[in-house]
Amino acid sequence: MKHRPRLSLLVAAALDPALAGTPFAPGQPGVPPQGRVDPAATPWPREAGSVIWCAGYDELQRAHPGLPQAHEQDDENHAYACVDLTLEFDRGGRLSETHLEGYSLADTLSEVGLVDDARRASELIGTPAEDACAALAGLLTDLLRTTAA
Repeated sequence: MKHRPRLSLLVAAALDPALAGTPFAPGQPGVPPQGRVDPAATPWPREAGSVIWCAGYDELQRAHPGLPQAHEQDDENHAYACVDLTLEFDRGGRLSETHLEGYSLADTLSEVGLVDDARRASELIGTPAEDACAALAGLLTDLLRTTAA
């Protein structure tokens, strides 16, 4: 029987390339991979899952000063703080939540003036993970390019 990777591993593998070269560390899917994880694998499992990408606050503030989250920490107590990007998927493997340190991805995109992208991000809620990840990669790329120093 061929091993099927967990949903969270596929999500991390699909989105890590979009976040490479940014302050965000590779996704933390909560389960260790068993071999190479191929996000082009089909079908993706229909299960709940979540993935977190963490960026050091200071590094994010320097690299992406246009992000609202780059100015949310207490200036005296942020030496070891981080900013988390979190994606949640329901039991059917559909995107249920997107958070970037307390803001939805849609709210963050809107805040930086990417109104069409914000609408697209809102419309992704309820979309199967494999479809949502393809769109999220583009949205995150746009967001980080727009907010870069």
